[in-house]
Amino acid sequence: MATMMNKQYIFIIVWVTLLFIACTKSINISKPELTLKNGLQTFGANEESQRIRFTSSSQWSVITDQPWCKVSPLQGEAGENEVIISVIANESYDERNSAITLTNRDCDTTFTIVQKQKDALMLTSSKAEVPAIGGKILIEIKANIHFEYTIEEKAATWITPLDTRGLETSILEFEVKKNDNIMKREGKITIHSSDTSETFTIYQSGITPELILTQNNYTLSSDATEIKIELKSNVPYEMQLPNVDWITEKKSRAVSSYTHNISISANESYNSRTAEIQFRAKDWGITEKVSITQLQKDAIIITQNEYTISEKGGNLKIEVSANIEFKILISVDWIKYLPNTRVMETSILNFTIEPNLDSKARQGTITISHANVNQQVTINQNSTNASRLKIKHNNQSFHIPIIAGRNLFGSIAWGDGKEEPYSASASHDYNSLNEYTVTIEIWGAEEMRLNDIIGVNELNLKEF
Repeated sequence: MATMMNKQYIFIIVWVTLLFIACTKSINISKPELTLKNGLQTFGANEESQRIRFTSSSQWSVITDQPWCKVSPLQGEAGENEVIISVIANESYDERNSAITLTNRDCDTTFTIVQKQKDALMLTSSKAEVPAIGGKILIEIKANIHFEYTIEEKAATWITPLDTRGLETSILEFEVKKNDNIMKREGKITIHSSDTSETFTIYQSGITPELILTQNNYTLSSDATEIKIELKSNVPYEMQLPNVDWITEKKSRAVSSYTHNISISANESYNSRTAEIQFRAKDWGITEKVSITQLQKDAIIITQNEYTISEKGGNLKIEVSANIEFKILISVDWIKYLPNTRVMETSILNFTIEPNLDSKARQGTITISHANVNQQVTINQNSTNASRLKIKHNNQSFHIPIIAGRNLFGSIAWGDGKEEPYSASASHDYNSLNEYTVTIEIWGAEEMRLNDIIGVNELNLKEF
């Protein structure tokens, strides 16, 4: 029985030992692995392929997330492996990348490839047109590479760079100097990198043929005189005088070829006259004209130089004969000009003379003039006689009557030796009760009214 039990123990020990050995072998075989053996270089912009080697502990597969990136083969067995990664040409001006993922039964790994952009050096415009006066130009450049520029030698004197920034900028600024020549010109700027270049052409106009007069019209008095005609020209020209005897050229060596002294004879007639001097640049079809107008001998004639007007005033007509437009100047404010609807075409000038309410005669003048020609008319107006009012009364206090009129002025004598200037509200108190005669002398009075007649003994209106 004991022997039987010992055999069972031995069998159990052997069985456990074998089981332990079997389990230990299974763990050592199943170690996972997915290891890249080499790295990838950055892909250029052109179509290109690269190989990558890796080790996998089990079956594997590979995928990419971009259609322009292809991988072959897409799957394989465990062990040492190799795939080919291919990219198509990058036609864009931006760098791009793609993620590639390797996967086996136990693990995965992802790596990224990079493809460079297409090199670019482009101008948004290949030319600029500049007027003869010159100016600034801007060249806009689209580039993802370093570039430089060169101004061609024959244009380097009139095209100069203004921008001091580095060459990576996308805007280059240049100044084009004024073209003082009639002929147009062109210059080229080359923008270049190591592999490519672009040309920018500047076309500048020549100056426009010019024949410019500083003054085209001259209006002169009837007196003899000289005028100086000055002009600017960038082309040859000639001067042609009109076929008249009152315009001649005065030659002078000291005067430049662009200044012409012209003599004008006196105009002794009563009519104005006009003629033209022409300046011609025949080869360029340019003609400029100077118009010279000389006024007639000025004349202003009036039929009467002096008028005497009554103190009441009224209307006055002055007859004028003139061959010029003239001005009217009045020296006093009591003479008013009444414009005629025909203004200067009329030979009758109308004026109104206001009444003279002063005790003194007065005088004014009307001057009819043009430049240095003038005629003067003298207006004399008589004085106005004062109105006189006498009132006898025996009141101890007296108020003057109400007097109506225009511009009233005068004096009051109260009859007791006292006087004062006229005032509409004037009154006077006497020292004793007697008969007094109040005398009022006034200008401009038209009517009178007594406040009351108490104490009034006599009212004398003979001189009112």
